[in-house]
Amino acid sequence: MNIVRIIAAACLAASITPAIAQGQHTGAYTALTIGKASGEDGGTSGAIGFYGPHFGFEVGMIGNSEFAEGDALDYPVPHNYYTSLGTKRVGNTFGIDGLFFLGNSNSWHPFVGIGVYFGEKAEIARSDVTGWLYTQSSKSKTEVAGSVGLHYTVGAMMLGVSYHTVRGPGASIGVKF
Repeated sequence: MNIVRIIAAACLAASITPAIAQGQHTGAYTALTIGKASGEDGGTSGAIGFYGPHFGFEVGMIGNSEFAEGDALDYPVPHNYYTSLGTKRVGNTFGIDGLFFLGNSNSWHPFVGIGVYFGEKAEIARSDVTGWLYTQSSKSKTEVAGSVGLHYTVGAMMLGVSYHTVRGPGASIGVKF
């Protein structure tokens, strides 16, 4: 948790410093984003973000994995009588994104972002003899992610919409501090 605080402080300091030098309102805020991952990862996604007027970052995840870490035995089916269930997401996927805000409006804040996400994929099979699940093979997966979105601030509140290539579409709500 300390690393998250250090990263948050560094990003906030980097984004507030230019605004203070120019005499602008800092507009720093934090927000929670909830969404639904698209495609094969289809779980519920979320992120917590810390934003300044020019830069920000989000720590995100995709939950509701297709299989939990302990659902399948961690070795291949020991016989030839099984049905492959395909490649599935095992456990949760976690990552971090850097965001870059475009324009200088006091209310509308369009952004683009880039990040990296880490998870695990496994080929799962069900034994036709016992019905038990087995991990035929597994691999860690690292993905580069992109995002675009728009935040709208009014008073101390922030509302936003975004699309993330790993976490999918999302809605955000936050507060200025």
